[in-house]
Amino acid sequence: MNSLGNFLTAGCSGGCLTIIIGGIVWAVVNSILVVLLWNWLMPDLFGLSTISLFQAIGISFLLGLLRSSSENSSGD
Repeated sequence: MNSLGNFLTAGCSGGCLTIIIGGIVWAVVNSILVVLLWNWLMPDLFGLSTISLFQAIGISFLLGLLRSSSENSSGD
């Protein structure tokens, strides 16, 4: 087995692959929703241009970083 296969199966009984694949599927579905909503609302409301799927992935990633940093700094 190659080194990637050894890495993916070492100490993991299928649960790791399920989590990784689930995360990728969630990211793609989330980004598709961002693309659809952005391209539907933003050009008409604010005169912004439409975005691609890769730009939506970047926006989703950026919003995730901002959300996690605001949760960490709230400190109530």
